[in-house]
Amino acid sequence: MADAYTISKTAERQIAEIVDYTDQTFGQQQTDAYVAGLTHSFELIARFPAIGVAAFEIKQGWRRYRFQSHYIFYLAEADHVVIEAIIHVRRNIRPDLFDV
Repeated sequence: MADAYTISKTAERQIAEIVDYTDQTFGQQQTDAYVAGLTHSFELIARFPAIGVAAFEIKQGWRRYRFQSHYIFYLAEADHVVIEAIIHVRRNIRPDLFDV
């Protein structure tokens, strides 16, 4: 694995929503810290793709990793990891939340 990751369009949209909410609710400093933590989590997942738990109930091959208030759903490919979705932990996780 090349310690690389890509972010799906769905995850990009969800990150933008997280940024908007966090900025409005907690301010720019907390937003910057949370985004830095997400980015660090993406890098960690890319480096150690088995770190997350299986999320096969959502889609075969997917895994999930918890970062603070969110689950990061991802798929480990041969040469990189795809960050598929980022869902708040309080959400009822079900397949129809995903573009699968």
